[in-house]
Parts: sequence; structure tokens; C-alpha cells
Amino acid sequence: PPPSGMSSTGHASQLELARDISAQCEAARSLACFEGSFTAVSSLSERLCDERTFHRVRAAAAESLCQLVSPVNNFAALDALIGCGCQNRFAHSSTPLRAP
Repeated sequence: PPPSGMSSTGHASQLELARDISAQCEAARSLACFEGSFTAVSSLSERLCDERTFHRVRAAAAESLCQLVSPVNNFAALDALIGCGCQNRFAHSSTPLRAP
């Protein structure tokens, strides 16, 4: 666990509810310590995919998700990174995707 002694749920709440960008970034970085936590992966994924979230917070969430990629959580963090990347890339595309 991170030095603060707070649980993954506590850090997830801080990431979601804090008004201060530095506090959100700190929470995102702290969640990287919870390797087997689906709460951590879910919270980081939500921040990363939310376009209303400040860019620096989204970057910290992406870095933490990269650190959480592991067979311990069945590669849930990798799925979240791929899913968010595809969602953001094709969500606003006016060109329909074509089959190869």
C-alpha cells in the first residue's frame, strides 16, 4: 500500500472528488500501488476516459494503469487502456470504419 495508509477506495474517492489537480494526480499515482485491485483499475479508467478531466490527471491515470498491467488482475488495466484509447479515437469520427 502507499505510504499514506489509505485504502484503494479512499484514493479512488480522492481521485474522483478532489477539486485540486495536484491531489487528483497524487491519488492516481497512489492507486498504482494496488496491483490486484479492480477498484483502482476502474477508478483510473474512468478518469482516463473522461474528456472533462484535466489532461495532467488523465496522464497520471494512464501511467498508473500501465503500472497495474499484470496477470494478478487478469490484465484488467491493459483492457482499460485499450478500451479507452479505442473509445476516444473513434467516438467522434465522422468516417465509418470499414472492414479490411
